[in-house]
Amino acid sequence: VYRKLLDNILKNDLQTTYCVALQAMALSEIDPGKYQSRIAQCGQFLVDNQNPAGKWGYGEATKPSVPTSSPLREDLATGSGPLPPPGKKPVKTLPKVKLQLKQERKGKDKSDLSNCQYAALGLRACMEAEVWPPKDILEMGMSAWQTLQCDDGGWEYKQPKKVGYGSMTAGAVGSLIIYSHFLQKPWKTDEFVKKGLDWMAANYTVSDNPKDTYHKNSKEWWIYYLYAMERLGVLAEMPQIAGHDWYNEGAVQLLRIQTADGSWPSVTDRPIADTCFAILFLKRGTPPLVPVASEDNTKK
Repeated sequence: VYRKLLDNILKNDLQTTYCVALQAMALSEIDPGKYQSRIAQCGQFLVDNQNPAGKWGYGEATKPSVPTSSPLREDLATGSGPLPPPGKKPVKTLPKVKLQLKQERKGKDKSDLSNCQYAALGLRACMEAEVWPPKDILEMGMSAWQTLQCDDGGWEYKQPKKVGYGSMTAGAVGSLIIYSHFLQKPWKTDEFVKKGLDWMAANYTVSDNPKDTYHKNSKEWWIYYLYAMERLGVLAEMPQIAGHDWYNEGAVQLLRIQTADGSWPSVTDRPIADTCFAILFLKRGTPPLVPVASEDNTKK
């Protein structure tokens, strides 16, 4: 089943920011060397769908064969080798070359911060597989988050307002840390990050999506928020938020409502997505950031 699903993903068109970013993350986790070519195609999609304001919407579909500005490693693109024995982890191969992408077109103006945070996650996966976007893509992505911070230090779904809410704020701070890390800037002294962390501390909870007035029910995107909190906790190296062990408290909440079949119920009839988010939280699915080489990997 795994091989069938993976082969299907590799053959499918690259269609939306969420799916492309998640594909890059998965392939980078499975084997960044073997799948560097496909990760490069994902990176090209993300680079080409950043709009002039530095943000992302759902994106315009592209074909898997879309050319990149660097030769694709077709010898590494297919992962047709044997699967490891049950219980054994596959041996990853590290990329042998650095691929430098170039923006071929600008994305559409329509955007939202949920797409933006997943674009940042996808770009991180690309860079860790030695697929590098232009430096100004990262700079514009970071600047967009800074521009959209709300008056209270949080973030909202589309436009800056007086108050932000949990899932967007956690996603925003995580994204700013990613951009700062790969641009080799000190995020711990960044005022936007500090205000965002203060917002998370002041509004800490693991029982709903705090301050979410954008949706009808603050439970609607609750598990999505928990996964964003998990990313923030790992990326910021924070085992506690406002003195709370966010992982243990969140895990207790999730395990209380897990259904008999192993899934998680969804307020908006989205059980598969919410189950995936719950597993990512419980598994601590976000890998810590690793040091970036001192050389300038991202070029204009």
